[in-house]
Amino acid sequence: MEKRIDDLHAQMKITSQQAPQWDAFAQTMRDNAAKTDQAFHDRAHKLPSENADDAMKSYAELAQLHADNMQKLSASFSALYATLSDEQKKIADPLFRNDHAKRHAGPRKHKPAASAPAPASN
Repeated sequence: MEKRIDDLHAQMKITSQQAPQWDAFAQTMRDNAAKTDQAFHDRAHKLPSENADDAMKSYAELAQLHADNMQKLSASFSALYATLSDEQKKIADPLFRNDHAKRHAGPRKHKPAASAPAPASN
């Protein structure tokens, strides 16, 4: 996590005047990572003894945690973004778009559902 934070800091050319907003954003990243790591660890420990209903609920809890974390990260990033110069925004805009796309792109492991056979004609 620290390498990611350091890389972003350097790429975005964060200034000393932006340090308070940057520090809040970076701390949100750290806090979110710690909460997520703990949640995945807890789920992995409990999952072997959970029934299907409990497993589904624990997955939903992970999804909710992710949503909550993203809301916090978005809020702290908005405060930082408001302090960025136009040049820094030009760096940040594609940086964060591309980062998000890379994390959610890639080959899917499941096959598309087979289409239903055409109805027989009489």
